[in-house]
Amino acid sequence: MLVIDASAACDLLLRSPRSAAIARVLASPDESLHAPSIFPAECLNVARRRYLRQELAAADVDRFITELFELDIEHHDLDVTQAQLMPKLFPNVTTMDAAYVTLAQQLGATLVTLDDRLAEAASRRCDVITFR
Repeated sequence: MLVIDASAACDLLLRSPRSAAIARVLASPDESLHAPSIFPAECLNVARRRYLRQELAAADVDRFITELFELDIEHHDLDVTQAQLMPKLFPNVTTMDAAYVTLAQQLGATLVTLDDRLAEAASRRCDVITFR
């Protein structure tokens, strides 16, 4: 079971140099993909920033959105258990990032991220796969 964060998903969708390695990890038939319900909005925010910096054309944004919603990811609403775990992470990560960590912790899943700071904070609470 994997919890994928927006950094890893966006690198995959934007076909970065690390996207092949990310795709290999996600492709395992034994793994199901999960993310907090904020995941699509966080990914769309990345596309927005890239579009405004003229790094993505409108057609690229359309492709990004289509492929984002084609990912087989189960989205999870924040629950009270996760919310109660979040304050322990406040000194090290944002509330948004804490949603990924607490979901992985709650599911007994491995977190997939490109964010080194998040990986470091999460490594005390769940398994982590990161790409450099």
